[in-house]
Amino acid sequence: MKVIDRLRRSIDRRHDEVILRSELANLCSPSQLTNALDTLIQEGTLMRVSSGVYAKANMNLKDSEQPSSKVKDLAAEVFKKLGLNIELTQTDVDSKREVFVVDCGNHRLSRKFNLGYVTIEYSNSKNKFNFLTTLPENLDELPKKNVSEFVKRFALSKHIQFKRSGLDDWAEAVTRASGDDVKLDGTGKLLVTLKKKHLINGRQMARLMTNHLREHQSV
Repeated sequence: MKVIDRLRRSIDRRHDEVILRSELANLCSPSQLTNALDTLIQEGTLMRVSSGVYAKANMNLKDSEQPSSKVKDLAAEVFKKLGLNIELTQTDVDSKREVFVVDCGNHRLSRKFNLGYVTIEYSNSKNKFNFLTTLPENLDELPKKNVSEFVKRFALSKHIQFKRSGLDDWAEAVTRASGDDVKLDGTGKLLVTLKKKHLINGRQMARLMTNHLREHQSV
């Protein structure tokens, strides 16, 4: 039986959507495996999502209409296959981009992923603000550096994600009518959502937004 046929049969028999290169290593030599995997990708049987990590091509990751829950499940399975116990939370949604924050705990991760319109970002639980249940009332104690990371971590701990609502459309319309052209980035949207949920107050939101903008402008 040809190498490519052995790989196809092995893949078809698997219930998992994610397949590691190491799981197929016993079927042939390394060079044969590389060539066979490239062939399976070209013919649309597999898709490469990271170095040495593949997934069955059951969905189009470049399609923004693809349910984010499916992409999230796929990403979670990838980390499980890699032996990492992580928490994956969706924190930011707009019409073209979704962000999943991976709480990698004590792990140091920088692995790149190809998940189409979804971006994977890492958060390290060693951050000194990680275990805050509420933000400090003293505004001077709020971070002035890595503000975006801090806001994402705090939102992650509260299981908060941004979802656009009619109120956001109205606010942008009012802003445009006043002659301003201000658009909130992901951090700003999270801060607004946290305020709506009464998890931070107006003063805390304003200070964090100011610190974030100053940090961004200084880059």
